[in-house]
Amino acid sequence: MRSESLREQAGEASGDALATLLWDIRDLQSQLRIGRTFAWELVRRDGFPAPVAFSPRRLRWEADAVIAYIRVQAEPSWYRARPDADSAIPGGYRVRQRRRRPGAS
Repeated sequence: MRSESLREQAGEASGDALATLLWDIRDLQSQLRIGRTFAWELVRRDGFPAPVAFSPRRLRWEADAVIAYIRVQAEPSWYRARPDADSAIPGGYRVRQRRRRPGAS
């Protein structure tokens, strides 16, 4: 099946230690657990590894490079510091009064 072809491509079945694991767009989707649209948005971002083009419609990405890119994106420096609980809600807000239903006493 699909996982068998990936193992063969990686060289595990053939014993070739120099083979590089290449992912197509469906592999990116399944390995990163993202949808098709976001997968294509991701591969078009600046800094994402360049694809290996076998033909204009047959693109593959090196799995190691993709994993390294994702790990850099997950670094804590990429996340903004959360605001303090006090500054999350600006002052001067009010609570809306409950509405009465028509006909209810």
